[in-house]
Amino acid sequence: MTTSFPRLDRAAHLRTQPESLTEARDEAVYLPVWRNKSLVERADPPLPVLLDAREAEPLRSLAEDEVFLGFLDGRAAFALALPGDDEVAEHPALRGDFNDLRMVGLQLDESSIDVLAAARGLLYWHRHARHCGACGGATEAGDAGFVRVCKSCDERIFPRTDPAIMALIEHEGRILLARQPRFPPKMYSILAGFVEPGESLEQALHREVFEEAGLRVHSLRYIRSQSWPFPSSLMLGFHVQSESPDFTLDQEELEAALWVSRDELRSPEGFFYPPSFSLSGQLIRLFLDEKLG
Repeated sequence: MTTSFPRLDRAAHLRTQPESLTEARDEAVYLPVWRNKSLVERADPPLPVLLDAREAEPLRSLAEDEVFLGFLDGRAAFALALPGDDEVAEHPALRGDFNDLRMVGLQLDESSIDVLAAARGLLYWHRHARHCGACGGATEAGDAGFVRVCKSCDERIFPRTDPAIMALIEHEGRILLARQPRFPPKMYSILAGFVEPGESLEQALHREVFEEAGLRVHSLRYIRSQSWPFPSSLMLGFHVQSESPDFTLDQEELEAALWVSRDELRSPEGFFYPPSFSLSGQLIRLFLDEKLG
């Protein structure tokens, strides 16, 4: 994919070097986040807003959290968590619009999504890790925002990532699509579920598919992954084969399912599936284009 937005170099070795980061701030760029929304330029295609140090100065004094993301084109990049008050979104230092990343993701290139996902995910974690899970004491940020340390017991808390499997289930040239009650009307997607403690990815996939659809699967093949910071998931996509077309749905999780062919995916009637921004949409399109290998 051709991109006009630079790749994020996470420069993890600098997280424990505050002097180096202080020196880098004069030429740094800042990415504000407000109510879990990302600031995006009004452009075609849209790009993340990068405020320079002068523009960001009045916002830094308001920010609830500030984390080091890495480097963009040789400039240090920091994410700012702005207060959720209505008037903050109209601050004169800002330009562009705050958007839900899920709503604008289809218009953004991969590099833009990566940096906005990192900013949103880290700041969400900071907001929900103010207190220690061991003793309840207050925590404070360390390592440039990649750890929180309890002020009472010195417990170190690290950013949370929740692994989840996605299963593109195939049987005799058709794939299984299902819908949850919370989905928009007529939207169907592939099965997904979180990995439980003590499980491997393969065990989680077998369990989730059987729990949700009553299917036994084989020939598991990992395809690709996607960070999904809503709030903190890592999606891991698999292509599998079902032993049978006869599914039995868990009615608490799924309200309907159907087997669809490539022809039905090309000209869907009565249903639609996720866009290519999401991993589920990507896997479905790989099947449609016969690029799963």
